[in-house]
Amino acid sequence: MPAQLLIRLFDAAYVLALAAWTGSLVLAILARGRDARADRHDSSSSQRLHVLGIVAGAVALPSLVAVPLSFPEYRGPWVAVRSLAILGGLFAMLYVANLPAVTAVRRRVVVLDVLVVILISGLLAAHMSRPAPRTAGLAELPAAERAGYDEELAGIIRDMETRYGYRAEGDGDDGPRTQPGGRVGEETIREIESYYREKRRRDDARAGSGRAGPASPPPRGPTGQSAGS
Repeated sequence: MPAQLLIRLFDAAYVLALAAWTGSLVLAILARGRDARADRHDSSSSQRLHVLGIVAGAVALPSLVAVPLSFPEYRGPWVAVRSLAILGGLFAMLYVANLPAVTAVRRRVVVLDVLVVILISGLLAAHMSRPAPRTAGLAELPAAERAGYDEELAGIIRDMETRYGYRAEGDGDDGPRTQPGGRVGEETIREIESYYREKRRRDDARAGSGRAGPASPPPRGPTGQSAGS
């Protein structure tokens, strides 16, 4: 499924869930005000409305997290902050839904409901101010291309393991190598090399061998040759 279609679906689910959550809390607040004026307490309707809020929050949380998985430009600490805000609202709903049906807790419930409404309003405002995606998102490779990508990636990993001493020369070394215009990007190759370089350094330090480990090789492109060569 194209990433652009996914972001529309997840955004729609997120906004509708937050809107339903807000609506359920507004109805709960109004109902409690009406009960207070009539000097009665209808716990069943309040619990149903808070359960609706729990369901809405459970839909909003994965919808929020799914977008950064497809669009890397939306990743960052604010995803964690908003996720924690939704979790906090969910815990508040669970707490309120399990409170006893007595008049003494009515004020506490209304305060929590208002706080969660303010929280959800902030989440909606943050979503509406989100910039448009800068990329087309992560594309899913067809099955045939995915198999070729995986083989190419396995060959790169074998090269790195051999270079940094984690595989003997020629041991299972019959896999494919990157070719000009290969499927694995240069940035991915640099990340893999950085991992093995750091792993070699840590292993040498733990062993106390005193070896400095292999010199840091220059960045390599998809062809496997040093940049600039």
